[in-house]
Amino acid sequence: PDGFTLQTICARPHSRGQLRLQSNDPRDKPVMEGVYLEDERDVQSLVNGIKRAREILAQESLSPYRSEEEFPGAGAVSDADLADYCRSTVHSANALVGTCKMGAAGDAQAVVDSDLRVRGVAGVR
Repeated sequence: PDGFTLQTICARPHSRGQLRLQSNDPRDKPVMEGVYLEDERDVQSLVNGIKRAREILAQESLSPYRSEEEFPGAGAVSDADLADYCRSTVHSANALVGTCKMGAAGDAQAVVDSDLRVRGVAGVR
């Protein structure tokens, strides 16, 4: 069968988790506390994303490939319905990554230097 998938994400969340050391033993893994959708702006961002995705997928050019919407489903119409769906299905996505700028010694926005040393933190690469 034909079909397609579109996943919306909150790329710039306002909710903030925490990453902290478990102990002073460098072999211990850090503790990561993800906090998802604590800030209502993140919920609204996802709701807006679903609404926009529906607009995109409703384009006539996609008609030959479109079937019934699986998730959140045609019954989820109001912002409250979509927000409930987002809250009940939120996850950390498939590939969480982060980036930081590498730069020359004079670059105030660079986080690491050309040898991958973290600026302002001794002994960290």
